[in-house]
Amino acid sequence: MALGQAQWRVVHPDGHVTGGWGWSGLAAEVAAKPPTRSTWVWSWRHAPVELAAGDPVAKAGALATEGPFWLDAHVVLRQHVPLARARLVAAPAAMWREIPESDLPSWPVPAGGRLAVPVDGRQPWRLRLVVEGVGSWWADVPAGGRKATLSAVPARGIDLTVLQPDGKPAANVHASIAEAAVPQAVSRTWALLADASGRLTAA
Repeated sequence: MALGQAQWRVVHPDGHVTGGWGWSGLAAEVAAKPPTRSTWVWSWRHAPVELAAGDPVAKAGALATEGPFWLDAHVVLRQHVPLARARLVAAPAAMWREIPESDLPSWPVPAGGRLAVPVDGRQPWRLRLVVEGVGSWWADVPAGGRKATLSAVPARGIDLTVLQPDGKPAANVHASIAEAAVPQAVSRTWALLADASGRLTAA
């Protein structure tokens, strides 16, 4: 993986996430704020991987060097919806449970709606289309799956602010999006949302 092209996300013990580009930035982040809960790294042609605990920069050599396992993702337009600025969020299912959707890896969607995404075929994957005014449901791909289809439809999304008892916006809010039509004990968490000023949004 080219060092300058690598993106990274560090999940800290309190749940907040920091991110950036390149190994030097990751080394500085880990040195400044140890320990970390988890560290993920990826590039445009390398699927996200969770680095080993301890010194993740020193263990970066564990990243796979062989060519990527490509997933054929197809966005189907059921109605006339614009795909300008649309992005496909795609990451291992485990990554969705730790990192807010806005911080996950994403790729621009071409006009034809079809693109290839590098994935790790050894684990399940999750995808979703994100663009203002348009969205899709979360699509789960089993380990080894090579194709995924998402339906893009007009979607208002959500925009809410979490308030403290005194009426002021809460700081450093973390929330999860889960199914509501099933008993709480078996409700499935689809994605995380987070915001430092208490405002939660999702396309």
